[in-house]
Amino acid sequence: MVDKINALFNEILAQPDAVAFLAKFGGDVYVGTPDEGQALLAKTVEEWKSYVALAKIPQN
Repeated sequence: MVDKINALFNEILAQPDAVAFLAKFGGDVYVGTPDEGQALLAKTVEEWKSYVALAKIPQN
């Protein structure tokens, strides 16, 4: 099911209209596999940890 949904999202995000729509709102298109998406999320969370600590944002 995850792979099927991922394939549909990748198909939509490959369309120029979708890219243009997201760009209007500051969005960047990311196309990849579910595993690549999870790896990017983990990397991004790690990168932002210092900013969150610096801003003293409470962690629950």
